[in-house]
Amino acid sequence: METLKLNAFLDFHFIGNVKTAPDESRYGFVAAQAHEEKNEYHHTLYLVDNNEVKKVRKLKKNNAFIFLNNHQLLLDLQKNKQEETALKEKANQSFYRYDIQEKNLEKAFILPIRANIEAVINDHVLLVSSSMTVEDHILYEGTKEQRDTYLKEKKKSAHYEDIDQLPYYYNGRNFVTGQQKQLFLYDTSTETLKRIVDKAFGLEQFTLTDDKKTIFYTGKPFEKVTSFTSKIYAYDIETDEHKTLYDQTDYNIVKLIEMNDKLVVAARDMKRYGLNQNPDFFVLEDNRLTLLAKHGQSMGNTVGSDCRLLGTETSFVKDKTFYFVTTIDDHCELKALTLDGTLNTVFEMPGSI
Repeated sequence: METLKLNAFLDFHFIGNVKTAPDESRYGFVAAQAHEEKNEYHHTLYLVDNNEVKKVRKLKKNNAFIFLNNHQLLLDLQKNKQEETALKEKANQSFYRYDIQEKNLEKAFILPIRANIEAVINDHVLLVSSSMTVEDHILYEGTKEQRDTYLKEKKKSAHYEDIDQLPYYYNGRNFVTGQQKQLFLYDTSTETLKRIVDKAFGLEQFTLTDDKKTIFYTGKPFEKVTSFTSKIYAYDIETDEHKTLYDQTDYNIVKLIEMNDKLVVAARDMKRYGLNQNPDFFVLEDNRLTLLAKHGQSMGNTVGSDCRLLGTETSFVKDKTFYFVTTIDDHCELKALTLDGTLNTVFEMPGSI
């Protein structure tokens, strides 16, 4: 066996960000590899058709993509230095549309804010998220002159942070004080952003229903010291109306799950171990959370490892069953939850999923 060398990690490929086409006929994933000269990771997008792996293109430092439909992808991509500079200095984020059959890449649109594409609502409307301060909203609401003035002032103060909120720092993200997670509907035909929640509202968990008409979400208005509990709301995309589904603040909400027209909530009351307490599953009906299944284990993968880099969704609903990854002691398991409260292990391994 060849001796392990110091630069061996440069040959590693880290796979993640797995996503399927709407008809599940194909799926895509991203592989990351260390770039020694630039001291960063570069990403390559692949598609899998009939178990055949096909390289699509390099995404440089980006790794975000989504299926627009069965035959088109939307890529977060800055093709040249000009677009990279526009993102860095002007917050203009470029996206490209890739036709899988024609293997053709074309500019789709430019967002006036830094954002993530969360879901496709219909042929011309996308669900978009962004972490922003209240002042940042001028980037899409203001004139070009107002944008330029704001960005210039923001650049002047980039060397220090005004700390007026807890928590103020997030591992891997840097300072987050004053920032609230926001949701938007972006209309690609009119190139307009429609804000869903108040500017000072910090969105936490959310899920889009299968019919893509309703968004269930949790969150709270700006707080100097952020609390750990929140209410549960519903937003009707067609009528632009919000409704409070759960008005109590006695649970820390970990996950919202739509199953067969029911809203299942993974939550913890924090009475025993605080935020270290693992969640159980509840059904939300008539402003009440009724216990569906005891879980008492973590959700997601918390196995310590430097052998992974990119994230991937660790839960999904299929055939009226909620599948999710959980960490049990020193390994991961894939579990399945049904609406009758049955919780089964469907796959386990002595390692990390």
